[in-house]
Amino acid sequence: MGSTAATARVVICFCLLLLLSGANGYAQTNEPVGRTPVNVNRAEQLDPPAVAISSLWADTALIFWIGADERGVHQDARRWQGGVLSAVVTLPLPPVAPYAQTAVPMANGGALLLWLDRTPEAETGLFAALITDALTVERGPILISTEPVYDYAALPQSDGEVMVVYSGGVASEPTLVARRVDGAGRAYAPIPLGVVGTSPALSIDQGGAIWLFWMAEAQVWAAQVGAQGLVTTPNSLTSAPYLQRGDRLLDLRVGSDGTTAYLFWNIARATGTAEAWMATGQLVADFWTPPASMRVSYAAPLAQAATPLPVAVTLGEQVSLRYWRAGQQVAEATNVSSAAMLRPPSLSAARSGDLWLAWAQPALEGAALMVLRLAAANAN
Repeated sequence: MGSTAATARVVICFCLLLLLSGANGYAQTNEPVGRTPVNVNRAEQLDPPAVAISSLWADTALIFWIGADERGVHQDARRWQGGVLSAVVTLPLPPVAPYAQTAVPMANGGALLLWLDRTPEAETGLFAALITDALTVERGPILISTEPVYDYAALPQSDGEVMVVYSGGVASEPTLVARRVDGAGRAYAPIPLGVVGTSPALSIDQGGAIWLFWMAEAQVWAAQVGAQGLVTTPNSLTSAPYLQRGDRLLDLRVGSDGTTAYLFWNIARATGTAEAWMATGQLVADFWTPPASMRVSYAAPLAQAATPLPVAVTLGEQVSLRYWRAGQQVAEATNVSSAAMLRPPSLSAARSGDLWLAWAQPALEGAALMVLRLAAANAN
């Protein structure tokens, strides 16, 4: 997913971090590694703003969120360039009750914005729109789904297209459907994958193959997915963490260091606490480790593949970065920031190797949507 240059910067900076010795067996630093978080806007949402880092311009990102005022509900955006935020732009994408926004960087420097919303048939559908780097709508909104949708995942491909997989259909037995979107924002025909499942998550290996992970029958399954559907036979990897009555899975995420993949469950317990669990294994292995508690509140792996893989974790209001390679934690940067996050954050990387952390935190009115850029020289 990530560019070769960005991955190289991650590796170089990680090697610098290894010069610091830690008593716990991996490199560790207690020095702050972040800059000052930027308050992008306030909104009535718990999720972090959706961030798409430009594939063309340095130190540039498009940031999206769901706003509401006397005009009603709308989708808003700002452009970050060189540390300066543009004025707020309300996108001409008339929504009903949008949520679960995702922004995928596109080859033209813009973004493919995806979200869930009600359709004219009063069902939840998956929508998309191609946004330019000037925050204009080039194409959309497009209804990606052809049936009720419960959750989805999206991943940019090396050919400039985006692979989208959603869980939809009958609520008692949802099935997975893949649909590609080209660089012009045009959606190909849907591809039923023939498997029952929820919580789809996508990753990529060293050879550029896309791997799909999903939940079914209290297990996590995986298979390669391509333009024509599943490339490999679905394989049951490991069990899922046990959920008691009233517990809720916030999301299932996956990260990759190229050969080893890492699954992260963010769970909201009925007691009001949040927990992150993880499991790991080789992408081609038949079995993975069982899920284990990370003893943190939230975990957010880097959206792109990287060696080592950075994972943002929160414990209370403390935010740290942990680095994983070959199934082992090999480094940690503590005191990245301090924030009372309302939901798991998002973590992405620029071509320069800079890491971008986004989250929502409580504010006097609604939530403050925050973005923190970590310089490549310090982030690792």
